[in-house]
Amino acid sequence: MKRIFMLSSHPLFSQGVESLLRRETGLEIVGREADADQALERIKELQPDVVVLDSADLRDPMPVVMRIFREGVGAKVISLNLKDNTMHVYRGEQRVVKQVEDLVKVIKAEASEGVENTAKKFRDVTSGASGYRLVLYKILQFCETPRSATEVEEKVRSFPEMQTAIYPPIILLGWLEKIGGIERMVVEEEEERWQTTEAGKRVAAREALAKRLLELLAQEPVYQDIYMQVLRFCQTPRARAEIEELLEGNPVMEKPKVYPTFFIQGLEEAGGLEWVGKWQTTEAGKGVLA
Repeated sequence: MKRIFMLSSHPLFSQGVESLLRRETGLEIVGREADADQALERIKELQPDVVVLDSADLRDPMPVVMRIFREGVGAKVISLNLKDNTMHVYRGEQRVVKQVEDLVKVIKAEASEGVENTAKKFRDVTSGASGYRLVLYKILQFCETPRSATEVEEKVRSFPEMQTAIYPPIILLGWLEKIGGIERMVVEEEEERWQTTEAGKRVAAREALAKRLLELLAQEPVYQDIYMQVLRFCQTPRARAEIEELLEGNPVMEKPKVYPTFFIQGLEEAGGLEWVGKWQTTEAGKGVLA
């Protein structure tokens, strides 16, 4: 159930929007105020999920938004201006309002997207850029605690996988924001922080490296010994040629014919190997060996 508070000095606007929202399942109006000071007190008390702000008469809604965030209220703030037909979702995006009913879509966006949709988008992104899968997973984990752009930049650049990366951290953040894995938070004036969304946290849990490795081993038991052999061997970083030499002549790889690259790629995608100039067993891979 999404709990909604409305802040508007226009009774007709408030009544119209409230009437619309009350017809929707999964939405509950918990309060309405015309005065910003009184509204803030009630918002602090009620702790709604969403604050709908009528910004038609405000030159700049940000001072009101910032007051809400400074008080530690975790609500999503939706600034709605029917004079110029725009709606701004703080921690979201600006979009054109074609009709008031669009407000319902924004309020329900998180639920309608769902974890499954975010997970699918995550897989779609990483299938086209498999070399970044581990990095994206690590970003989701790192941003479970809100982080500044500088903190994220420094952390991501420290990842071994980024040594030969083409895309900078800001592009990777954009990918994750687009699929709903992370969002921008306004914490205090002129500062933004990145935080993993609830959907992103669940995707990260699903993508837990040790779990993915165990699933890989379970799905292909005939190759389990070879996967484990490669993980043990690469606890010391190894070149591709060394892994190929290790596996040369293994009869399990003959029928059907399978090449060492198959095992390297499988372990990389499952988070068991990482590229650091050579192939190296990850901490998750070492955990599976333990």
